Amino acid sequence: MWAIVFLLVSSGLRLFGSLLGSLLDGFIDNLAFYITNVVSILIGIGIVDYTNKTVKIEMVIDEYEANESYSS
Repeated sequence: MWAIVFLLVSSGLRLFGSLLGSLLDGFIDNLAFYITNVVSILIGIGIVDYTNKTVKIEMVIDEYEANESYSS
């Protein structure tokens, strides 16, 4: 979840804002800035993809709660 927020959204917004600024001011050599943001976005996508493929969430019911529901 935090990888989405910090790597994807923030880098995407910075890249979008910089592109808008460059459109207004004319493109000046900001290639390193764009490459850094694109790499950050790709790393974020990689982390999210890896997490979605490897982390499994299982519902665990407390034994006490399970016994209460069956005895009622």
